[in-house]
Amino acid sequence: MLVKRKRRKGPGQEGLITASPFLMPSLIGLLVFSLLPLLISAFISLTDWNGLDQLTAPGFFQEHFIGLDNYKAILSSPEFWGVLWNTFRYIIMYIPLMLVASLGVAYLLSRQRPGVTAFRIIYYIPVLTSWVAASMIWKSMLSPEYGAVNNILAVFGIQGPGWLLDEAWAMPAIVLVSVWKDIMQFHSEKANPSPSEERSPWNVQERTGDDTIIPTFRYYVNTRMNILPYIYSEAQQCTEDGTPLMRAMMIDFPEDPEAYDLEEQYMFGRSLLVAPVLEEGQTVKEIYLPEGEWIDFFHNALTAGGGTKNYYCDVDSIPVYVRNGSIIPLNLNEDYELGGSIGNDVDNYTNLTFRVYPKGDSSYTLVHSDRSTITVNASEDFKNGSVSVSIPAAAIPVTTQVFGTEPTGVTVNGQAIQRAATLDEFQAAQTAYYYSGSEKLVYIKTAAGDASEIEIEGIYQAPYEAEHAEQANVAVNTDHEGYYGEGFVDQFASEGCAVTFTVNSDGDTALLDVRYSAGTEAAQRTLLVNGESIVLDLPKTQDWDSWNTVSVPVELVSGQNTITISYQAGNFAGINLDCISLRNQ
Repeated sequence: MLVKRKRRKGPGQEGLITASPFLMPSLIGLLVFSLLPLLISAFISLTDWNGLDQLTAPGFFQEHFIGLDNYKAILSSPEFWGVLWNTFRYIIMYIPLMLVASLGVAYLLSRQRPGVTAFRIIYYIPVLTSWVAASMIWKSMLSPEYGAVNNILAVFGIQGPGWLLDEAWAMPAIVLVSVWKDIMQFHSEKANPSPSEERSPWNVQERTGDDTIIPTFRYYVNTRMNILPYIYSEAQQCTEDGTPLMRAMMIDFPEDPEAYDLEEQYMFGRSLLVAPVLEEGQTVKEIYLPEGEWIDFFHNALTAGGGTKNYYCDVDSIPVYVRNGSIIPLNLNEDYELGGSIGNDVDNYTNLTFRVYPKGDSSYTLVHSDRSTITVNASEDFKNGSVSVSIPAAAIPVTTQVFGTEPTGVTVNGQAIQRAATLDEFQAAQTAYYYSGSEKLVYIKTAAGDASEIEIEGIYQAPYEAEHAEQANVAVNTDHEGYYGEGFVDQFASEGCAVTFTVNSDGDTALLDVRYSAGTEAAQRTLLVNGESIVLDLPKTQDWDSWNTVSVPVELVSGQNTITISYQAGNFAGINLDCISLRNQ
């Protein structure tokens, strides 16, 4: 006889009502922290949002909607399919190895055997180690020549591979490091970090009440996008020569013994020197500049290397220097502002700009996102007052910026081009040049199409600005027109006042030009060139808004020279000091 079992009843409506208070927190969490972010991400994917504008701003969707363009761009990109394939390879190797390693570790930790306590302590080392520290340790261990792994293999007569430098072994090496680091990683992460642990700029601003944080963050994010052509090109170069993008100073300056002990600055690619400010509230950063000439990237201030320099910094000004003789490709906005927004498009240029810092002969190859290239060449002849730049044929207009004094004229392919009196006039022109005295940059715009041979006439090396020199008992001001750079030195009117410049020279006799204003009466200062004293007479100018230049022949040594303009006993009258410059006789 078959006995029919009685079917159990489900919870029914009454049971769901009873359970709902317990289910609602999880359901709300699912909606808020999982489904809602997915919907927002889907929405954002249909726009060209740069990550900074407010999503809730009126008209945001209408302004930024681009449909399926992001998906089309990704699916048509060879880099995407390459990344997808590498990700698939990583997962195939990582997950099985992670499961086996986790089970093995769990088994060993559960057994009471001699040494298990020590093993448990060692096992938690990955939890206490940051990814940066772990990467540095494993990079050292996997070094083909000096690494511990290959040295151990050599004991058994095995020739170890290049690991991270070997295409066949790079992925397995990364998988092994990831497994070692991630076995207990989840135990060390918090699902809901507190406000003090959440370091996104909007949370930091809300927590601190400092409303300058987001604008400062936006400026540096935009700057990163501005220099992305340089970053991309330098990364390509790194894949060819094996050097890291961010590297210790000694790699680029192996003959400089000072470079080996520098722990708080590094080279970013071949041209940029970066010295991060590491202490909260720090306003003066001592940096070391190797021999040669260097230009402050953010302020276009020229200085000589071969020693240390005090950099006066704040939260929105960090030491970044360009090695003279460099060419930096940039993607700038319509107003050519460094730190100005250009969105997040990496495949197109708003204003493709090559910033040239002339020194001898130089060349730079820009690598586009599609792997095509543009090679720009520059040649400096300041002795005769000229700089030439060669721009190859381009499908888009190209702007060249040359660091130097105001030129007397510019020709493109032998034809003189119009000088624009203002930036607005320059922007409106198809081909023209414009000089920005505050930046000490000559702008030259060339139209799309044929190659351009640019000749800049009457241009000389940019001056050394007083507002960026070493100062004693003076101040920086901007209350009079006509100055070069970002300001001038004021309150230069009593004994003990001084401004000291560090300049570079090939060791020749040069003419030193001193640009100043003496609006009340003629003045006198003491000029010290490497300690040698010279009386400097400064005739009266028409008023404090007028500037004059006096020239003095000086003997310079090869390399770094110190030039001080000081108010000493016997000197008289007040002046404003703008800058100095050097010309070969």
